[in-house]
Amino acid sequence: MAATKAQAHALVDDGAQTTALRGLLSLLPAQDNAAEHESAALSLVVHFRHLRGAELCQKVRQALAALAELEHYSLTLQRYPLVKQAFWEQVLASDLMFGGAVGHKQELRLQHEAFPRLVLDFSRLTLTAELLALLAEFFASPNVAAPPLRPVFSGVISEKCAKPTRTVRVGLRFVKCRLTAETMKLFHPLLLPPSKEAPSFSGIPGGRKMPAIRYSVSSLDLSENALNATEMMQLAELLTEINRQRRSQRGSEGSLTLEELVLEKVVGRSLTTESWTAFRALVSAAFGISPSLSEPRVPWSSSGASLKRLSLARNSLSYHHLACICSALRYGATSLEELSLAHSFSLVDPADRVACWQWLAIGLRPFLPGSVRPGLRRLDLSGNPLFPQDSEAWLQCLGDPLATVLHWTGALEPHARPLQNAGSAHCVLSNSVELNASPNETSPRLRIIEQELQAAMETARQGPSVQEWEVLGVTQEHPSWVCVVIPGFGVAWTQAKHTTPGRQSDVRSSAVLSELVMNDMTASPTTMEALQRFVGGFGGQLQLLELRRNALSATDLHAILVGCEQLQHLDVEGCRLLRMQLLVDALHGNLGQHLLTLNLNGNLVGANAASMLAITLSGQAQEHTPVLQELRLAHNEIGVDGVRHLHTLLDTNKKLTLLELDLPNEGAQHDDHGYVQLYRTRCMRLDVAFQNELAGVAPLALNRKLAFLLALSAQEVVLDRGVVSLIFRLAADERRRRIIWTSGHS
Repeated sequence: MAATKAQAHALVDDGAQTTALRGLLSLLPAQDNAAEHESAALSLVVHFRHLRGAELCQKVRQALAALAELEHYSLTLQRYPLVKQAFWEQVLASDLMFGGAVGHKQELRLQHEAFPRLVLDFSRLTLTAELLALLAEFFASPNVAAPPLRPVFSGVISEKCAKPTRTVRVGLRFVKCRLTAETMKLFHPLLLPPSKEAPSFSGIPGGRKMPAIRYSVSSLDLSENALNATEMMQLAELLTEINRQRRSQRGSEGSLTLEELVLEKVVGRSLTTESWTAFRALVSAAFGISPSLSEPRVPWSSSGASLKRLSLARNSLSYHHLACICSALRYGATSLEELSLAHSFSLVDPADRVACWQWLAIGLRPFLPGSVRPGLRRLDLSGNPLFPQDSEAWLQCLGDPLATVLHWTGALEPHARPLQNAGSAHCVLSNSVELNASPNETSPRLRIIEQELQAAMETARQGPSVQEWEVLGVTQEHPSWVCVVIPGFGVAWTQAKHTTPGRQSDVRSSAVLSELVMNDMTASPTTMEALQRFVGGFGGQLQLLELRRNALSATDLHAILVGCEQLQHLDVEGCRLLRMQLLVDALHGNLGQHLLTLNLNGNLVGANAASMLAITLSGQAQEHTPVLQELRLAHNEIGVDGVRHLHTLLDTNKKLTLLELDLPNEGAQHDDHGYVQLYRTRCMRLDVAFQNELAGVAPLALNRKLAFLLALSAQEVVLDRGVVSLIFRLAADERRRRIIWTSGHS
């Protein structure tokens, strides 16, 4: 391996073009949440914003060419993960890195097929037409493979791949670039590159052939650009065009891959008619709802023409904005999976803030049984004020959304109208539907929304499907009024004579979500009480709960976990938890048979607590051993005894495949030198004994078996059914143990 690394070092140093990248590369920082941490392990950032002076476009062109050269060479090493890792380790140790060589790289997944996920950072640069045209040229067609940096490693042969053109997904950052509507128009060639014919393979010296690479934008970050109504509408039109082409190209090799849009600090709290219309258009486009709702509700097989991840974090949102966003969550054809509203309620008036949490309850209600859309998968609500009255309103809205909506309209008087709760239902609206802001004929007519709905129904009549609209409830007085959810707007009222009942079913009064992130919540004594009740609204269905840097006590955590026994991932990093007994008790119960990852970094776990965890995870204290696979204990004071207990644990528990601990303290005082040496010795023994240990094997996943069969079907190979069955029985993935040593703890 030493010779291999020396060759890799020569490859980086001698690259004719790689000098254009000198001082531009860095790792992606990942401090806020676990999702960013996971993304950072696969990402490499190219800081074009560090390029200054004359001939900027020429420098960018050279850097892009050098980047393509690195990516092409990395592609040739896909079948040799250890060699690929050695190559990228040398890149990270070279002068290509911004600020010098990267020291701590243990968390990086250098062998992974997806590494590196490139992020091109043009933040704080003036985006000229020439610069954007250069980028459009880079994304327009497959890049022809350049000669390798140097003859490849001995024994490594670049073979012809089954896939002629490989698509590499790239992130683009245009943060603080002072975007204008004219600049937005120039984004079209970047995100909607014209399809061009290109050779499947390009020849290189030596007679070998390499697949061409097409770079495609998968993530777009436009944060900290104060977008006005015109610019927001321009972005909405761009997203709508992407959705239209995505729908027409679904399943093709060149299908569009924009999946993520980050819009932090772009929306102001004040609303005008123009800004509200533009915001509605932007949200509708992000969720795949066509302009004027002119697309009918389409079957699941036709859905997917929307973003998968949307971040509206750190914006000053009002309850009108939340109504638009959460009603869009009810759109049956959206494929949006992850939504971030972190740090977005802090400037909202307290009365309006309650309405924001109530709208979240409406957006996360269960869909009808048998619905093809399961709902949002991940929601980030970090940093938002949450008080008992907020969580109480959230729970009440989950149980009776119609009563909540009536309260908004002021229609709920002391002699309240008797309500007929429709559970979860849909209806079909007539062509002559009339919509009102409240259940009263004298209330304002929503004529623009009426026109949009009529356009949607007209489109639906041209296809096989019937446009249905979700109903929140029906009043029983005469005339009866129906409360209808309008995706991308909110709710509207219409008289029952304009509706025809559709599908209907009783549903549970709990929110539907798999992953909830609530980091950095307000440090108030009442916040944790409210948080417990809020989490209880999910009915024990959460699979991931992330509560980093909250003022949690052991009792608070226990109260939350009582209703989360199906939890698979728990992250309480930086919560300063001291007592572990209640958590250990939970691991003895049902939680221990579901929890796969536990992050206790940055708490007050000592040797005694580490001992309790080790005994529990080794199965000595109960009949069934917990199924935990990842345990993170960095930035805790577990000491020598804690490491010794963990050594015993790893001896007996082969399910635990990842352990994160502190590196020995290099800056210890002289008086502590002996103890630090003992700690270092214990850590070295642990690392030698268990680092990269084969902990077991896992059967091949179904998708990999299918890929194997598809590869066979493309070749002139005839295999007996029994032979294929035997191959599947013997083939497996290794499960090797990783021990991560984290620095920076004193």
